[in-house]
Amino acid sequence: MPRAPLYWSLAVFDIESFGRRTDAVQQRLRSELRTAVAAAFASVRLDVSAFESNDTGDGLILRIPASVSKHDVTTALTGALNTELIRRTMSPRPVEEMRLRLALHAGEVGEDEHGIVGTDLNTACRLVDAEVVRDVLRADDRCYLDVVV
Repeated sequence: MPRAPLYWSLAVFDIESFGRRTDAVQQRLRSELRTAVAAAFASVRLDVSAFESNDTGDGLILRIPASVSKHDVTTALTGALNTELIRRTMSPRPVEEMRLRLALHAGEVGEDEHGIVGTDLNTACRLVDAEVVRDVLRADDRCYLDVVV
């Protein structure tokens, strides 16, 4: 049964070059994305498990209640997440490169029997997939996180 739209902060993550990876690497990166995002939110004392998430195959959509501070969300998903991605890359164990595009947006999102839906969600998904955002990430191989708001 459809749920009436509610106002959410939205974070849409997309792993760069995901489809060019083997299935085993894709599975590892999906898990590591969730670990990095959870650690980033923990740095501002937020528990990511309290948010609603939807897997996108090569990324993640988080719906964060409007009651959660936008400052905390932005701090976690810019500075703290970037730090997590760098820390992961500098690990003594070998890891596959994981570079992310991230769109931060907010607005009304509803649900129906097929999943989440709404113009504001569409906007966030288009932002993360925009060619200019992809180009920015491609232009600097030392960049691990490209954020569009």
